Amino acid sequence: MAGDWWAEQLNDAFKDQRGFFSASIAIRVYAALNKGEKRVILECDYDPKGILLEAVREAIAPDCNGWGFSAKGILPNKHLLIVTAESLTPKEGYGEWTLAIPVY
Repeated sequence: MAGDWWAEQLNDAFKDQRGFFSASIAIRVYAALNKGEKRVILECDYDPKGILLEAVREAIAPDCNGWGFSAKGILPNKHLLIVTAESLTPKEGYGEWTLAIPVY
């Protein structure tokens, strides 16, 4: 679900890569949760970080450097998703937290 949520955030110019991008995120989130992490944070302030940066590099832009507005035209700014085994908690924009999405 986390991969799908972020794939929906991709700029339409990358719509053909949404499936691969989603899978790239999902594999990494699953691995992190299985290693015992209680939550995984997928963040794009102005640049993707961590797992999200790895997925962008793998599926969209191998040269994305993670600094200097490197996600411009790829992902929206100030978006974040907190992933736990129970829910996804998204933030879309400046402080725009939305209700948690239960994981079934």
